[in-house]
Amino acid sequence: MNRRKIVFLLLFLIGNMVFIAPVGAAGDGCTLRASFSIGDQRFSAGEVIDANQEDGSLICMIGSLYHALNWFLYILIIGVGLMILYGSFLIVVSAGNPDRVAQGKRIIVFAVIGLVVGLLVRVIPSIVIYFSGVN
Repeated sequence: MNRRKIVFLLLFLIGNMVFIAPVGAAGDGCTLRASFSIGDQRFSAGEVIDANQEDGSLICMIGSLYHALNWFLYILIIGVGLMILYGSFLIVVSAGNPDRVAQGKRIIVFAVIGLVVGLLVRVIPSIVIYFSGVN
């Protein structure tokens, strides 16, 4: 399988997890899979939400989004750790080759940038809550 197909498959799966699952969960209610709070209200994992209650569909969507983002963060942290190890390995075995040292440093820098961007993704549910006007 070539690289483009793998990247497309990963993006497709992540897109399904983030966008389709939350929308599909909001039909007649849901069981929350992540704990979060909206204003003064606190929602716990395992709590059953009725979609007909006030903001029920939005609460189901936010719960699913939190759950998907948690999984994304776990996978991201593992990937960043592996990339830092790989970049470090390249630097250690470079035997003084400046190209290999530069490549290792570049991999480590991009891994850290990816981690920072991934951590910023955790802000998405808060942004959705803020702009939806849910109190």
